[in-house]
Amino acid sequence: MVASPRTLLPRPEAPVPTADLDSLAGAAQRTTITRLVLVLAILALLAGTVLFARGLQSGESALLPAGRSGVVVVDVSRSVDPDGLRRMGAVLRNLIRTNASVGLVVFSDVAYELLPPRTPARRLQPMLRFFTETDGHFPDNPWGATFRAGTRISQGLEIARSMLVDGHVRNGSILLLSDLGTSSGDAMNLTRDLVSFRHGTIPLRIVPLNPIRRDRDFFARLLGNGVFVASTNGGFAGPPPAAGLSTESSTPVSLLVAGGALLLLLALNELWCARLELPRRSG
Repeated sequence: MVASPRTLLPRPEAPVPTADLDSLAGAAQRTTITRLVLVLAILALLAGTVLFARGLQSGESALLPAGRSGVVVVDVSRSVDPDGLRRMGAVLRNLIRTNASVGLVVFSDVAYELLPPRTPARRLQPMLRFFTETDGHFPDNPWGATFRAGTRISQGLEIARSMLVDGHVRNGSILLLSDLGTSSGDAMNLTRDLVSFRHGTIPLRIVPLNPIRRDRDFFARLLGNGVFVASTNGGFAGPPPAAGLSTESSTPVSLLVAGGALLLLLALNELWCARLELPRRSG
């Protein structure tokens, strides 16, 4: 006798009684609210983590404001001491490592544009040899023969600003590397330029290369102490570490904490909002 198809099908399980489902309404509502709160918290934390991570630029953020294309203005006057040259090399290596978007100006009593804005920082690599010691000496820079006398910081700043304006760089910034000593004939022009930076839209940051206190105070009075990118020893005396700058990469503790919190919220979501497993019927 051939069994009918109906007899081959498994016996259906007895239905789950639904008479008490109304008593679960409160628990279901609490679960829904809990799930919504967790989802919103996860999304908010994820968005915050992404924004925070974008702000981390492996040390670049303290040198050039995030999201901006900077022009690096380098003081190559003879007044910059060997320690200052080492610091310049550290800054350039930092920018090369992050491959920031930069332009480059060198100056003493006159200024020269070497790289236009928006140039990848890896193009700074050939400059490093002028800020790298060999047998305790730094090589002569190729611009020294054309410098007449004195230092005119205003020349470097004005060239850098015109590069940003003429290049239509909307989010431009300027990073000055200098011992902050300028000639007496440049004092009036420099004062005018610094006041215009204080009230302008182009951020100016300064890496002080062991300036004397009088020169540093001059810049601080016009721009505030926040304009300086601090060195590990305050930028005044004593040999710095090889990198010499507080902008070197460090472990992003805040980002790690945010990531751990995100994982915790995901775990809580799995723990509290998982599907309810009903026991299997025996037999």
